Amino acid sequence: MSPKEFLRDSLRQQLTSLQPQRRHSESASLARLLAARLPREAVVATFAALVSEPDLSSLHQLRPDLDLLYPRCLPGRQMQFHLIRDPAELIAGFANIPEPPESSPSPDSALITHVLCPGLAFTLAGARLGQGGGFYDRWLPYASRAHRLGICFTLQLVGTLPTESHDLMMDEVLTSDAPDGSTDSSLSET
Repeated sequence: MSPKEFLRDSLRQQLTSLQPQRRHSESASLARLLAARLPREAVVATFAALVSEPDLSSLHQLRPDLDLLYPRCLPGRQMQFHLIRDPAELIAGFANIPEPPESSPSPDSALITHVLCPGLAFTLAGARLGQGGGFYDRWLPYASRAHRLGICFTLQLVGTLPTESHDLMMDEVLTSDAPDGSTDSSLSET
């Protein structure tokens, strides 16, 4: 088992045991922090949360002015982001993960200003350990001007991660435990 696989297994076990109340509380804190800090008229690539990820769906109510885009998985482990106005529009997709219907609008990735990236673990320096499919590492170059923001529960913040040349770094990591919720104050400057 590789170091990444071992770490993924360990983190998945820890996340499975995370109490629902803590999961909800940290998710709500992260959504409020994002709502307060994202600039007006931002075009935000977000995600429909797996059980191991913070649920940011309340951003729709907290910031109705934002264009929130969700990923749709395509053949070849590719993704395309689609505009969703209400999380109820999401349908079961790849691996039963909620995703937008194919008919929903899909703006050019170059228009995205902020990318909210899920992951299994992050470091303060911005390293990210994903689920292992490489979807975000393949897609992020298409939104090269966007501010990359790792979103995680506090237990997902680790000291170091094994990285490879194809692993893309985050510009900032946001968790509900930091004084202002982040490891960097650059979000509002973009």
